[in-house]
Amino acid sequence: ALGRTVVYGIEGTGCYGAGLARFVRSLGVDVFEINAVDKGHRRRHGKTDHADALGAARKVASGTDLSIYKQTDLTVREMGSVVVVRNRLSKSQTDLIKTIKSVVVTFPDGLRSDLVGLTTVQLVSKIGSSRNGSSDMKHLKVLVKHYKQLTIDIGKFGDELERLTLSTVPGLRALRGAGPVVAAQLTKTV
Repeated sequence: ALGRTVVYGIEGTGCYGAGLARFVRSLGVDVFEINAVDKGHRRRHGKTDHADALGAARKVASGTDLSIYKQTDLTVREMGSVVVVRNRLSKSQTDLIKTIKSVVVTFPDGLRSDLVGLTTVQLVSKIGSSRNGSSDMKHLKVLVKHYKQLTIDIGKFGDELERLTLSTVPGLRALRGAGPVVAAQLTKTV
């Protein structure tokens, strides 16, 4: 053995290495985030666990290409997961409205002309309240039902971010332009 370990360098402390970093930190040992290995170096010398470990050790010893590990508490981790889920739901909602609009374009003229050129809110409302019993409209109503549920779910996650950020980083939230999503992302990242 070379002596007592005084510092650890861990790659991916915000993701795959998070559990290990928390454990090592709980032992009172300093933890540094190792930035990813230079891809050019990896291409020239190959990728092996041994080479990665040596590279990480060299970075820690030289103090280059390191970041201080930011230990996140439960609230910050929770904010991160809420942001990820909310973003995924928002993307799903965007994809769904694109699908609805692309289906509307294929409708016969009479039905299509009533739906083309509407805002998203108007389109969803018009389809949702339509009494047209055609199979085309029935299919669209299924998509609109999912769109409306996504709107509700996104709102719930937005409310959760509102609560978490106001209680955790009220000073940041007081700044102009720092809504719940921005505040949560900054809190998680910085």
